[in-house]
Amino acid sequence: QISRTRPKAAQALSPLAKDEDPEVRGQWAKFVGEAGHKADVDHVIRLLADPEPRVRFFAAQALGKLGIKEAVPALIAMRNLGHETDAYVRHATATSLATLAEEKELIAAAGNESANVRTVALLAMRRQSSTEITRFLTDKKPQLVLEAARAIHDAAIPAALPALAALANKPGLPEPVRRRAVNAGFLLGSAEAAERLAKIAGNTKADAALRLDALEALGAWNEPPRRDRVTGLVRPPAPFKRDTAAPVAAVPRILPALLREPSEDLRVAAAKMAGTLKASSSDSLLLATAGDKSLGGLTRATALQALAAMDSPRLADAVRLAATDSDKLVLEAARALAAKVSPLDAVKLNAPLLDKGTIREKQAALATIAAQPVPEADQIILTQLDRLAQNSLPPAIRLDVTEAAALRDHPEIKRRLAERDAALLQNPDPLTRWRDTLEGGNAKLGRVVFEEKAEAACMRCHKWKGEGGDVGPDLAKLPKTADRAYLLEAIVEPNAKIAPGYDNVLLTLNNGEMIAGLLNAEKADEVTLISIADGKKQQVKTADIKERMRVPSAMPPGLGDVLGKRDLRDLIEFLAGGK
Repeated sequence: QISRTRPKAAQALSPLAKDEDPEVRGQWAKFVGEAGHKADVDHVIRLLADPEPRVRFFAAQALGKLGIKEAVPALIAMRNLGHETDAYVRHATATSLATLAEEKELIAAAGNESANVRTVALLAMRRQSSTEITRFLTDKKPQLVLEAARAIHDAAIPAALPALAALANKPGLPEPVRRRAVNAGFLLGSAEAAERLAKIAGNTKADAALRLDALEALGAWNEPPRRDRVTGLVRPPAPFKRDTAAPVAAVPRILPALLREPSEDLRVAAAKMAGTLKASSSDSLLLATAGDKSLGGLTRATALQALAAMDSPRLADAVRLAATDSDKLVLEAARALAAKVSPLDAVKLNAPLLDKGTIREKQAALATIAAQPVPEADQIILTQLDRLAQNSLPPAIRLDVTEAAALRDHPEIKRRLAERDAALLQNPDPLTRWRDTLEGGNAKLGRVVFEEKAEAACMRCHKWKGEGGDVGPDLAKLPKTADRAYLLEAIVEPNAKIAPGYDNVLLTLNNGEMIAGLLNAEKADEVTLISIADGKKQQVKTADIKERMRVPSAMPPGLGDVLGKRDLRDLIEFLAGGK
């Protein structure tokens, strides 16, 4: 043990720098750096050439802590020794160089023939936020080009963004570099950057993925998201003044050709871009696109949505035209957008679906109709409530009808809905008020509820196809007899029926000890419990048990109220489809 309160201790310990045990050499270098003994710098520098990576790591780290600028050449030279495989040594070297080296020294290292030297120079420049890091954007080693792009974009070196953005036109870039180059232009927000992205989007010889990225960047130009488009992390606003007119001015030049691209992905992205930029000068072109039956339905539907996004006066004509179209996607878009043109038109256009549409179409139609402030919507909802009372509605839309009714202010609708709710609450069957959730859910949304919704915390206790907790059964392995009603009861009334092997019991032993857990197995002379706390099994002899008591399920009651009927319906759909 070496006391750090004795400043002369390291002088007496210099021989330890040559000890045959590499751990001793490394710990000595670490001690010298932390204790600040500059008299031993020469010994520490020698250890940069030690055959053991751990010793080199501590030596490089110590020199940075000591603040010995004269050690910079030795640190750079160390990277010529062929130790490129050790990431820890590289990290310690780059960290110390970032503290000790001047920019001119790192620039010189950036031109070194050794890729190892260039790598630590790049990493040191990143830590210094040096704009000289742009030198590596043309490095002959692709990995260094990528690291430079990451440093400029991810570590935020704003002054270097123009150099990175200029790379966007360069063919053959790896995707991680390309995406950062495109986003660098987006972050700059300049007219030059917008023009560059517009040229990329319109370049038929460019890679399709690059063109789509450029279109997405242009579309988001005037409403930059808080989360970075590449990393997904929240990024503070870029310190540049955005030219909001530049991308809008480019739309008329590139949109006509883009809407005729063979790739529907490009056509759709182009239409979305025009809509989000509110490029109203292109509304005639979008109207023509919406009515052009030679194009795909998705393209035409997106053109309709773009007209709505820019609040175009042509939208009414487009919706009326689309309302008689034979394409399903175009019709769906027209029904959804009709409300922007006329609430009454929205009701009339969606009402026929309640008789002849698919379940999803009926659900969407009910939501649209319920939102329209016209008397005709009340009459349609009253008709649906009549059918609900007569039990003539498809079970999958019963919840949608009651939710639509809850949005209306009509006195008769309110009275009928209140009467129904009161009757459900008075029914002795506790599942009655939840039966509207048995069918009609969205399995994809149900999976999100199961895996991510904190209020439910399903995966804390249950597995799904092997992933999750052990307190309850794997819900992907339920028996075929476990129908939707079984799933509903298990969620809203968890103590009604407990799956075999998951009974919660409390044992009182003859010696007074109490043991609680899941009943995993039972024999004539022994029971096996699984601890809810740590999942460990414990065997208990039957002869040692004084009293055995069943305790409530670990699954909390009232989960239906916590989730709400819509989430509950989605969850049941997910579980019913996966078992």
